[in-house]
Amino acid sequence: MNQPLATRDQLLREARKVFADKGFNGGSVRAITSAAGANLGAVSYHFGSKEALYHAVLASVWAEAGEAVARESRREAPPLDRLEAILGVIFMQVAAQPDLGRLMLRELAETRPVPPPIREHLGRLAGTIKAILAEGQADGSIVAGDPQLLVLSFMAQPFHVLAVRDRLRDVLGLPAQEEAVFERVVNNAVAFARRGLSAPGRSA
Repeated sequence: MNQPLATRDQLLREARKVFADKGFNGGSVRAITSAAGANLGAVSYHFGSKEALYHAVLASVWAEAGEAVARESRREAPPLDRLEAILGVIFMQVAAQPDLGRLMLRELAETRPVPPPIREHLGRLAGTIKAILAEGQADGSIVAGDPQLLVLSFMAQPFHVLAVRDRLRDVLGLPAQEEAVFERVVNNAVAFARRGLSAPGRSA
């Protein structure tokens, strides 16, 4: 028999849905506590503030993705192979957790300072990718170029595709909501990124 979630976990789960749908400013404490079946004071009791709850949500949505990326980065494999695997992991993690992509895109579109959890997790991801790019540039397998700009192009792939996924049927006639079609889109994006990173004269 399944045990009910503890109040803190229930608040996190419901806050994730509300913030993904409404954003930080639009997501009210009342809506979150109501959905969680908790009283209005529960957010203050368990997290201290609405902002602290929001930061906890942002940290939680990246936890699994961050662990998966770290595993791929440590594999004994050529730099391009590890980068390809990492990009695939990011795609699959964000696709499996629609709230993750929506939360990230919402937050990155804001003009206020980037919240610490996003700065920390995306900064760690960027650092991991940059280090692998440097390995590949050193051994000649990855194209020369500004590592920061290469990181930007690399990381933009999954967020861009996932941001427009639901519109691809109307714009390009690509029903990317369908699993098989989305798999083709992801495979193409990963292969495209690999070709773009491969040094001239090296097999992609």
